[in-house]
Amino acid sequence: MADRIGSVAFLAFLAVAGNLTMAGILCLIGPSPFLPFHANAKVILAALFVGGVAYGFNVVSSFARSSAASRRKGYSDDINTYVMLSGNLTENS
Repeated sequence: MADRIGSVAFLAFLAVAGNLTMAGILCLIGPSPFLPFHANAKVILAALFVGGVAYGFNVVSSFARSSAASRRKGYSDDINTYVMLSGNLTENS
């Protein structure tokens, strides 16, 4: 597992899993006509918790992929590059 964490396929899987989970959560929170129940406080809180985890999947995947891309483009692998990438990801999210 440790050798696959940095791979592009695993990072892409994290991004897809995070996005699909977010789509499902938004269906739970919003009044979806195709779901046979109405959202109550417990469902909304659980959905928000899972949504936070899914958002974390997306942020980690995006940061790792953008860090690898910046290294391929010749940027240095130091704190300045990390700060620039982190600022861009968190500001535009």
